[in-house]
Amino acid sequence: MAKPDFKRLKSQAEKFRGKGKLEEALEIYKEIEEKGGADAKVYQKMAEIYLKINNENSAIETYKKAMRKYLDEGFLLQAIAVGKILQELVPDDKALQEEVEQVLANRHKTTIGKI
Repeated sequence: MAKPDFKRLKSQAEKFRGKGKLEEALEIYKEIEEKGGADAKVYQKMAEIYLKINNENSAIETYKKAMRKYLDEGFLLQAIAVGKILQELVPDDKALQEEVEQVLANRHKTTIGKI
């Protein structure tokens, strides 16, 4: 079985997003995820679409995936940016607040360690 062409799929999804066809774009992003090709940007774009179509719960869960994936991929600043979006969406979620604070603490530790 041939490996899926994730670059082509991402391009298709972006075309749909650009045309305002958010449901179609979301379906392609879900396909990418199901086939194992979702990176942090895919999750972030999915979350943004969920917000635009008023599915806040899915947006929150998908932003969490994006934040964790950015961390796994070594993109700490992007993880922090997504974490701040999450903090705005769910300011009363103590567990999430602690997770984002841990990400911030790791950033400062990393920065201090490089000095």
